[in-house]
Amino acid sequence: MKISVFEAQGIAKLLQFSEEIKRIFVEITTSTDTVLKRAVSNFRAAAHRFESHAKPLGRPCLYIHACIRTALRLTKTRSDASGQKAKAWLLWLSEERALLAAMLADAADSSIRLTRLMDTESVDPAMLCREVSLYMSSVKALFLHGACFTEFGFTSTMLETLKTPIVFQLGSETKSFGDSSGVPEEIKQRCLARMQAWLKLAEAAVAAEFPSFEIAQAFDVFDLSGGSHNADEKLQRVAKACNLDEQALKAQWRDVFPRAERLLKQSTDVNAKNKDAWALALDRLCQHHYTKGQHPVEILREALIQYFSFGASSSGVEQSFSKSQWGFGTRRNSALHSTEEFSVKALLDLPTVAASQKDWPIRLARLTWVSCFGQSRSSTAERVDKGSKRKTEDEEAKPATEAVFLRKRRRGEALAAGRMEGNSDVALDLHEQVWTQKHQKELEFQQRKRKMRKLQALSENSLLQREIEDGMQQESEACHKNMIQRETARRTKEKKMLRAEKGCSRADLKAAWGGKKVYLAVPANMHLVQGISDMGLAVTNQASAATVIVCSKPGHMQDPRLRLLAGLQGCYEVAPSFFLTGQGAVLKRRAAAAIKRVLIVSKACAKKCPKFWRFLRSCLPENHKWTMAKTALSAIRAAHGRFPKKNVWVVVLPGQRNHQDIRGLPNVFTMRSLPKRICNGFDPGLSRSGSALT
Repeated sequence: MKISVFEAQGIAKLLQFSEEIKRIFVEITTSTDTVLKRAVSNFRAAAHRFESHAKPLGRPCLYIHACIRTALRLTKTRSDASGQKAKAWLLWLSEERALLAAMLADAADSSIRLTRLMDTESVDPAMLCREVSLYMSSVKALFLHGACFTEFGFTSTMLETLKTPIVFQLGSETKSFGDSSGVPEEIKQRCLARMQAWLKLAEAAVAAEFPSFEIAQAFDVFDLSGGSHNADEKLQRVAKACNLDEQALKAQWRDVFPRAERLLKQSTDVNAKNKDAWALALDRLCQHHYTKGQHPVEILREALIQYFSFGASSSGVEQSFSKSQWGFGTRRNSALHSTEEFSVKALLDLPTVAASQKDWPIRLARLTWVSCFGQSRSSTAERVDKGSKRKTEDEEAKPATEAVFLRKRRRGEALAAGRMEGNSDVALDLHEQVWTQKHQKELEFQQRKRKMRKLQALSENSLLQREIEDGMQQESEACHKNMIQRETARRTKEKKMLRAEKGCSRADLKAAWGGKKVYLAVPANMHLVQGISDMGLAVTNQASAATVIVCSKPGHMQDPRLRLLAGLQGCYEVAPSFFLTGQGAVLKRRAAAAIKRVLIVSKACAKKCPKFWRFLRSCLPENHKWTMAKTALSAIRAAHGRFPKKNVWVVVLPGQRNHQDIRGLPNVFTMRSLPKRICNGFDPGLSRSGSALT
């Protein structure tokens, strides 16, 4: 299905990114018999969008004939890439793939409804269990019992569309799409089997994301609209997680629940919720000291506090940023800060207040409008459509818009889910052609996720005693320990990054250099020597004895001998301006000689450049960790095998580098590349860029 949705040659992508192709599609749609009365010009095929699968899957199914005619026109009129992509899509298209895409569109619409509900920050935790159960019942009715073929939706619509065949020519190939006798039963069963594989993964994902052992699912006991199943077990879970008296919580819940349920049913407020009814029931029981004594609610109140404060989603922050950006656009950047604050606050906070509290700003707005612009004129003539009956939505007629289509589809889905209630647990027997290794990999991933969620529930004390398996406590402690280690490693990495960005301060360098020696690779003057003395350094004429080397360009010293010395001993390369003005660059080399290393040198290389090797030995500090060995070229591989691979460097002449005796060995250098390898590391935490005085 990738080519149908996200691949560049898919029709959804072609319509998404070309205004001209959109115009052609709209023009063709007006003369084509489509599922909807109105045409859309955007298939929303943008992978970063929230509905990134539902829209690009569903809309081509609703306009499949118009999409085919659009692609055919592109193949005939376009010689660019869009024509080739349209042809590739037409060659890919078949009845079976179109039907499977429609079934996936049904699945995506069902899934996105649940996703959008869970993505609302104000979602009631007491409704989670019911909504998840409704979702699973609906998708099982569609793809386990085959209701997708009979109930109104993308699949049934595609089946009707495929009864109208169309024939078209692609080059020398004649292709037909659809059959007047309908889709063969064999194809329908193959597609249904594939969707049952999807159903199995969806069931595993729901079990991992909404496990029954979490406290969020236990809050289902506070749902007043439908009643809770296994209320005693869920109250036991709430009591254990919140450290409450289990028996007292159950008794108080049984006492208050019918009162809160009656208050919710009798409420005239259409926006009344579970939380409002529970709060009102507790307030009424606590109004008088007698009823308060006869109906204790202290334990229940503690559980309700946890229920009221539980947040099922944290997406409100991101949504508020997006909403304020759209509501207060860039054209209003010149507005006062107070105006922007008021506008954003009204935009974000006003929809969340109760309906009774929204009247006063509306009245004030009306008065403000009248005082600024005067009273609006009343109409003196009657409406031209007075007396004519308005058209109502006909269930049997063609849906006018996609929104009407989706509402009708979801009503049929709900009816199908209601008919199969109590008959949803059916074992799926999937054959190898349907259930692949990728399916199994995804299933195992969801099972591991559920196991981790169970360990997390154990650490939160929300697991009942019968749910705790042998060894779970040790696994939970190990996971907690690993989490702390990862968090510590992350913080250590952040500190290193901040330290590297900030660099080493002048005070830290002065403390590190106290009593050390400095070698001058630049001409000395009185001010430079004074600055060196102020930092507690002493000038030396022997570079091998120096910790600090003053050079005109740290990191790129002209003298190759000094570069090699600094790389081996881990010297500081310092610009003169650091001692003169405090703003020069400082580069701390990593000491290559401090890392355990074995240098295997070919005899020919050692014989040709004896001065280089004598100088290299003289640069090694006293406590170095290098071992140097000289051997024949034919014996290098045998000598290499006696040491760990990561610690061995091989140095040969340039002409010997591709010799068959050393071919394939790692870390093979010449005398030109060896110094570069030695000098390529520095410590950013002990260096500074020199851009500012610290």
